[in-house]
Amino acid sequence: MLACLALFNAEALPTDDLSIKHHALLACGDEGINCEEGKSFRVQSFRKTRTASPNVTAVVQSFQNTPVPTDSDILAYYVWLNRYTLGTVSLSDKTDPYTSCRDVLKNQYSDDAMVEVHVAGAPTDPPSIFGAAYPATAYGFPNATYAGVGALPLADCVLWNTVTHYEWGSGTNAAKNVRTCAGPSGTVLFKAAVLPYKSGEGNFLGLPAHMFEVPRYAFLKAKYLEDGELQATNLVMGIAAPMNLSLVDFADEWTCGNNGHEW
Repeated sequence: MLACLALFNAEALPTDDLSIKHHALLACGDEGINCEEGKSFRVQSFRKTRTASPNVTAVVQSFQNTPVPTDSDILAYYVWLNRYTLGTVSLSDKTDPYTSCRDVLKNQYSDDAMVEVHVAGAPTDPPSIFGAAYPATAYGFPNATYAGVGALPLADCVLWNTVTHYEWGSGTNAAKNVRTCAGPSGTVLFKAAVLPYKSGEGNFLGLPAHMFEVPRYAFLKAKYLEDGELQATNLVMGIAAPMNLSLVDFADEWTCGNNGHEW
């Protein structure tokens, strides 16, 4: 089956439901779209792309109206990234134990996935590592509510609900400078700058708010599931600065150029 994902700004759609304005369409054969054999994507909805207000910084505004890419892997990355918005911002269930959010993100990570947070270009001390196989209770979540719940994707659900988001920050506005490279054993690697949060006050990690109000830097290793969904196996997130690649275990699997970017 040949299928590709196309994102578009759905200005013509009704405006009564602001949570469903960006759509991911199963569409192959469109001129300029790079489709690959065996790739398919589940139909998904995103928030409408809105215009940034004049008081946001130039850095934040640089994410606005990011062009729709033609590479199918990069399109799949945008679908993967926008599931966070669907799972955390658009749902009413924003309280313990974030059941609906965890359901939306149930395929976000492989069973053995690892996420590491770097701050200001280096790992934290002690390291901030979240594992899909690690119990949430190991991170201080109370056993009465979180017994049997994994640290991932729970940590994402909590983080994204303890910060404030830009209303226009979904679809292709969610990231820029997305690059991709084929990894070993059918995996795909991605590097991207991720849109800052509007406010980082009260963030789950307890970091200074300003660190979340500048771009974050994602280095992702992922694989495709049988239904074509992208699923993360490893993710390093650089907060306030790109991560030190010499300290990333899978960094040497990136064998492609950086298209003029520093990392």
